[in-house]
Amino acid sequence: MKLRIIVYAPTAVEQFIYRFNRENITKVKFIKSEVIDGTPFVTVDDNNISKELLFDFAYRLGTLQKDLAIKGESWLPLKDYPFPPKEDEFNQ
Repeated sequence: MKLRIIVYAPTAVEQFIYRFNRENITKVKFIKSEVIDGTPFVTVDDNNISKELLFDFAYRLGTLQKDLAIKGESWLPLKDYPFPPKEDEFNQ
C-alpha cells in the first residue's frame, strides 16, 4: 500500500527506510518526496508488511522526525543511518 506522509526532513526518511529494511528484512520502498504548498511529503510503499511492523515503522519514523525538527536538522547521523547505495552501484 502506498502512503503519503507529511514529514519534516524527507532526506532522513530515505535513510531511516534503508536501516529499517536491513534490520527487519522488509522491503519498504521510498517512492518520492515532494513539497505541496510549502509542506514536505514523502510517498512510501509498505509492500504489505505486517501490521506490527508497520506500527513500529510509523512510530519510529515519527519520533525521528520530531527529534530532527527540534534540532533543526535534515539528516540522521550517517554512521547510524547510512544512505542506501545508488541503484547503479547495487546492480553491478
